[in-house]
Amino acid sequence: MTVSYLSSHSVSKNSTTFLINGVEVTIFRQNGSKSLQLNAGSAPLLEEMLDNLSKQLKADAPIFDFFQVGYITGLRLINACLHDEFVAYFQRKRSKYPYPNGKRRFDCFLNQIVGAKSGTSYIHQFKKFPFLQELYDIFESVSISPDTFRDSPEYKKISDSPSIEFKGYSENRLHIVYIVNGQDVFLSCKNKVAPVSTWELHQDCIHVKEALLTHQNIKPFIKKYGGKFTYEILNIIGPDELLDYFKNIVASSIKKRLPIYPQKIIKEYGFSPILKTDEPFVLLDYLERLSEESLIEYIETNDLEIIHDDIWLLYYMEQGKIHWGRFDFTQFNGPIRKEIVAFMRACYHLSSCSHLLRIYYCLCRAITDLDSPKSILSTELSDALSFRAALTADTSLSVATISEHLYYVAIFFDYTSLSQNYTGKNPFRTVSVKSNALSLNPTSPISPDELKSLLERLSLMPTYIQIAILILCETGARANEVCGVTIDEFHYECGSTPILDIILRKNRRARANRGAPTFVRHKISDYLAKRIAEYITEHEKERNAIGTKQILVYTPSTRRTGSCRPPVVLSSSSLSYWLKKLSGSDFECTARIIRAGIGRAAFAEGKSASEVAAKLGNSPQIAESHYNFLSPRSEAELYDRFYDRAFSFYSDSHGISSLPQESKELYGICTSSSHSNCNQNRCETCPQRITCKST
Repeated sequence: MTVSYLSSHSVSKNSTTFLINGVEVTIFRQNGSKSLQLNAGSAPLLEEMLDNLSKQLKADAPIFDFFQVGYITGLRLINACLHDEFVAYFQRKRSKYPYPNGKRRFDCFLNQIVGAKSGTSYIHQFKKFPFLQELYDIFESVSISPDTFRDSPEYKKISDSPSIEFKGYSENRLHIVYIVNGQDVFLSCKNKVAPVSTWELHQDCIHVKEALLTHQNIKPFIKKYGGKFTYEILNIIGPDELLDYFKNIVASSIKKRLPIYPQKIIKEYGFSPILKTDEPFVLLDYLERLSEESLIEYIETNDLEIIHDDIWLLYYMEQGKIHWGRFDFTQFNGPIRKEIVAFMRACYHLSSCSHLLRIYYCLCRAITDLDSPKSILSTELSDALSFRAALTADTSLSVATISEHLYYVAIFFDYTSLSQNYTGKNPFRTVSVKSNALSLNPTSPISPDELKSLLERLSLMPTYIQIAILILCETGARANEVCGVTIDEFHYECGSTPILDIILRKNRRARANRGAPTFVRHKISDYLAKRIAEYITEHEKERNAIGTKQILVYTPSTRRTGSCRPPVVLSSSSLSYWLKKLSGSDFECTARIIRAGIGRAAFAEGKSASEVAAKLGNSPQIAESHYNFLSPRSEAELYDRFYDRAFSFYSDSHGISSLPQESKELYGICTSSSHSNCNQNRCETCPQRITCKST
């Protein structure tokens, strides 16, 4: 073997080229790798390593030492200089390898050949290399029968490997203690009169090890011995096979493009008792890593998913979390199904996946309310009017949501018209919804009793939820604004008033364009300020782990202590979930309802629309229309105050000294026969709203 240094940086700055037996081989330096780095003076060393490798290949000896140059670099050198020798070596090893065919098994086998750890990702980076495909074809050409597998030396070695001894009972006699390969394993008695014999346990271990290797069902073993004991046993006699077994389970979900839930897999196989202990749970961490890797791969292959017409599963990243949405087009029949699929494909290239979901839900509701027309082009103005009426009758929809539904259906009609050369008028362009929220269903503010009930249950919630809800109740901010509060926006010093700046999310750009501040400064209570300051100090490591300044960072309670998964930041959807859970069956509470209550209370204190708008970060018009309406109890209080003023004026003008106040009772019922001059929000200024009842 003749090796000489040719040049450096011929391909890139991190490459070195050698001339090996007349063949130019370029080697790339691996940043941050512990592998041996080859440079201009490494030619003699490389020549010696290749000569030793040639001898090892002929003698069928292990070749682990050669791959200290790196797995990718080693295979590149072998392909250039010792291709035929390595192929013959690989084929001889494959004939003795007892495991069945498959891409996953090929990766495992190649890792064993080069001395890489199980599950390493270095080999996968080389998947496009023709040499690797040639090795895979050789691996697949050899078929291993079950008899050959059982008669192989590897299987016999596996079968004889577990060393099991009966030690006795635990001190409280709740567990039977076995010694497996020198380690104590506790088996719950479960009303057993006598322990399982070591011979029976040994045979069961052999069978379950075989089931792991051949990917058969291991649940009978788990059912017999319990999940905790099974996991401890398998972690001793076959930890790599156990991980490989569950990797195969995950692979079946990946083929179907289904999301992977590690906790669900753990529960299905009865390993949940491990979650309640402080022991390291390697399997859960392994499944979590596979889940994240597969979901990221799904995001990269979304383009291929929209080729299907029946069902799409699209994945997307939002606020650092991976979400997924399911688009089921089998619910539509006739030509309208093709129209919707074509429109959704066009929208996919113009919008994000989360936005695409909103369009999909709007179209689903529209098709349902329109009684599933054969084609969207067959709808008329009467259909559009009935659709608008159905939306406005839904008390859960705001004006913006109704307008959004009408808008998406209108552009769906336009797109279909262009694609089919239809020249008719779009009926959904002629219908609209009034911008005045009072003409529809404004958000009802939270009442004082409901707020009191909410705060009484607050101590049952996690700390980060307690802080988020307290910020909602003191500032009236939106849910996403509360979740986005950072350390830089919190100002708390001893002896001074604590300040919390809320960065506006909804209309931030519009305010910045007209020179208005993009945040609202709130004075908060000392109690809330202390809670926030303590939380910032206690969760500093979690913020540093994900590199954020946001305050409400936490580790979900579903993750066990020491999990490899990073912490998360509280999202508006999570906050909505906890608010719904906190309110219970008594009433439905949302961040919007709390915000409406803060705005309504500000108007009741006598503040103007401009002052309320400055507090909540709205325009005065929005504040007036959304928050300045009265609940019956508030109306009755205002009527009482108005009656006092009206009676005083009346008694002074007619010379009446006094009238017994207890003889008057006021009701908040409108008795006005004509609403032409109704001032809507200012009911206390309308005398016709007052009904007096004498005793």
